[in-house]
Amino acid sequence: MELGQLAAVAGILGFLVFLGYMLASKKPTGGIPLPPGGVVAPPLQKLPAPLFAGFLLPDAVDEGQRIPIAAWPQRPITPQDGPCAVQRGLVDNGTGPYKVKLTAFRKADAARVPVYRGDTGPRCDGEWIDPGEVVIYANAIRPYAQVGSLQACNVFVPYDQPDAAPKDCGTVSTTLPVSAVTQVATAAMVIHFTAKNADGVEITPEWSQEVAIVPNACKTKE
Repeated sequence: MELGQLAAVAGILGFLVFLGYMLASKKPTGGIPLPPGGVVAPPLQKLPAPLFAGFLLPDAVDEGQRIPIAAWPQRPITPQDGPCAVQRGLVDNGTGPYKVKLTAFRKADAARVPVYRGDTGPRCDGEWIDPGEVVIYANAIRPYAQVGSLQACNVFVPYDQPDAAPKDCGTVSTTLPVSAVTQVATAAMVIHFTAKNADGVEITPEWSQEVAIVPNACKTKE
């Protein structure tokens, strides 16, 4: 190859190298400019709070009566459950595990009424606890340390002593007609309930449910 041809080839190669360098170093133009500070990922959406449809409690209870409350998630009611099905309690919307919190107050003076984890568990009112059965005694404290029943004007009779003699209650009727509830139940207790899901999202506002209480009519036996 002649000297002139070599020079021409070298010139072409040099031009190609220069052109490649210029293309590689050229900054792109156009498009959407980046915001100050760069791209920020959107915040994660928290799961919605669980649903709550109220507790199924009696309209009125006796003073000191044991009130068990099912404070665990229930499955949602579906059309297959029939037209008479009614949703109650904490409804599972798939955002668990859940925590629940209950408090109870005597309406007359806002005195706090204890809430217990079941029949033998510790007091737990005002605390976040795992779902389960809780027990409240209407404007009263738990009068025993083992599972039992309240009979004959709320005198505690253990299950293993069904024939234990109750306290004398005079001529007090053991049942009340619905029309008499508002006349006799001069006391009341208010139960507050809330729950939160795995993201800590709570049911707001707190659910409050009032229960009428018939005062204890037992008299002291002479």
